[in-house]
Amino acid sequence: MKPTTVIFVLLSLLVLSLACAEKEPVTHNPDDTDSSLVPDAILHGATINLSDRGQVKTKIVAEKIVEFHAIDSFMAYEVDVVGFDSLGRATGSLIGDSAVIHKVSGLMDVFGKVVLNSKNGYKLQSEYLRWDSKTDRIETYLFVRITREEEWATGVGFEADQEINRFKILHDAKGTLVGGGTLEEL
Repeated sequence: MKPTTVIFVLLSLLVLSLACAEKEPVTHNPDDTDSSLVPDAILHGATINLSDRGQVKTKIVAEKIVEFHAIDSFMAYEVDVVGFDSLGRATGSLIGDSAVIHKVSGLMDVFGKVVLNSKNGYKLQSEYLRWDSKTDRIETYLFVRITREEEWATGVGFEADQEINRFKILHDAKGTLVGGGTLEEL
């Protein structure tokens, strides 16, 4: 056998023995993990009722809700939200693919295919919407389409009260919808 063949065989055996050697298991120290990234609860088919003085103001239904105590937030998937007035009547609905609900600030950021229907007949569509439950305001910085019967408006950026009684499209506004809104670019 040639010396180069012997060296090749020995090196091959060395590589194989190192590759097949048992590796030390990786240990995980829980203290090294950011606790805000670890969910405290995961709920499937969940409903959250937000109330004020014992009266339900908002009902949030989601396919899945993940709660994070450390950052005071919930992550909800396949979200369906219904608002109620002081007599318990539905005032509108909001659906989206997902949402982040911030408990203390009262903010809810809804993502994906977002559709908001108000009790006065407006339908708003966007890919993102922020609802502030403390001020009862909604807004988006993305493209928005709002319709009511045969009227419509589109643009980029939107601000309104949650009932869409008064609204403003911020940029590139187009459309026939005037209702209670302002199309700033028309």
